[in-house]
Amino acid sequence: MLKIVKATHSQQQDYITKHIAAYGTRPVHPLYGYVAVDGHQCEIEFPNEGRDNPKYEVMAPEGFHFSEGLHSLLCFSMDDLRTRVAQNGLVTCHEGCKEAA
Repeated sequence: MLKIVKATHSQQQDYITKHIAAYGTRPVHPLYGYVAVDGHQCEIEFPNEGRDNPKYEVMAPEGFHFSEGLHSLLCFSMDDLRTRVAQNGLVTCHEGCKEAA
């Protein structure tokens, strides 16, 4: 079973600080927590933009995307998140991929 760890207040603040340093702005969505995928830590953001919209977004680490070919997975519930992550491993980004180094 996947272990989802809710971010502490300190981790949420560090996430904001790192985002500002990297992009010059605060993140659009707050950090919810983390989930390990194929030995890598993936951040989970909490868009929670309303009833019919995704509640969570799982972000692939830099240099990777999920096996669906996406760099993030939008999920409507925690059960949806668990199912989508369990069905999608991480794949190294390739040349032409927007996240390729």
